[in-house]
Amino acid sequence: VERGREQLIAVALQLPTDIALPTLCEHFQQAVFRRESADEAPTQRALLQAAMGAALESRAYEAALWYAARTGSAEAMSGVIERGCNELAASAVADALLKRFEPVTASDAALVRLKLAHVALARVRGQAEQEQQHLEEALRIASRSADAVLLGDVYGAQGRHVEPRDVDRAIADYVASIEHYESAARDAGDSPQRAHSARVGLLASLVRLSFLYSRRGDPRCKTLLERAS
Repeated sequence: VERGREQLIAVALQLPTDIALPTLCEHFQQAVFRRESADEAPTQRALLQAAMGAALESRAYEAALWYAARTGSAEAMSGVIERGCNELAASAVADALLKRFEPVTASDAALVRLKLAHVALARVRGQAEQEQQHLEEALRIASRSADAVLLGDVYGAQGRHVEPRDVDRAIADYVASIEHYESAARDAGDSPQRAHSARVGLLASLVRLSFLYSRRGDPRCKTLLERAS
């Protein structure tokens, strides 16, 4: 299966990518993975997840992304991109798979995470316009869900996006991120995982904001670092 996939990709890259690669990938999927019944679906997903995990272990990120796409899981797609962002940023195969990917079911959290994975790819490629577009889409989803952790994630990513060009805007975004994370931590209740996500995000935004303050000689830098500690 892996050898066949690689051969098809090699052929497709000799042809117009927008047409040939997605079409060949789709035909290959249909040939290798028959349309499973409801009873067979869990087994099929387990096999795909196992193959994805093996590909990740060997750092075969294109293959892992292909298996993730077959699962229909936004979480799986974003997880692969997070692991192999630099490699996938240079991959025409990744572009084709992401363009055609449609999640079977996805929570707002999974969709935001996938959008932020797109943001990371665009950042590595130096595509500021695409990065901004994905950030806006992520913010729409996070705002719709009114999830404080997601909003903290998006504002933190937005701060990193504008930081090289507009420090004042970046500071405002990091402050907003911190406020959302603090709100999420207060309201986490009996959810250790949510509290942990809020603390991890809060730490990252505190450090980024303290760095910007330190560049300006702002004494608030020390206070933020103490909070981070």
